[in-house]
Amino acid sequence: LGPALLGVAHLHHLLEKLRAGWPWALALQATLFQFAYTSVFGAYSGFLFLRTGHLSAACAAHCLCNYMQLPDVLFVVGDGEYARLRPIARYLLAAYLAGIALFAALLFPLTRPEWYSSPFW
Repeated sequence: LGPALLGVAHLHHLLEKLRAGWPWALALQATLFQFAYTSVFGAYSGFLFLRTGHLSAACAAHCLCNYMQLPDVLFVVGDGEYARLRPIARYLLAAYLAGIALFAALLFPLTRPEWYSSPFW
């Protein structure tokens, strides 16, 4: 329920997009996408809290995700302002895929509960 509530907490962005002049269908599509990824992030935050036993892990992940945002992968198409990135698109895509693979490979090793039992965390 918690992850879904985090997604619901971001539904106000629909009104912001409509007030900014977005077409209804596009605003709804973007907001539903945001609902989906914030719900997934809510599950990830819960996982971090349960694995580490510290709320600071979930808070740090939330701060990092808010700062970094979703990766902009429009360079794959290479149109408009992204055309200049077309020559290195394969390297950027490889870096994104390597990041996803490293995230998956290191998720459990870096959240081992015994690492976070120290009172200094």
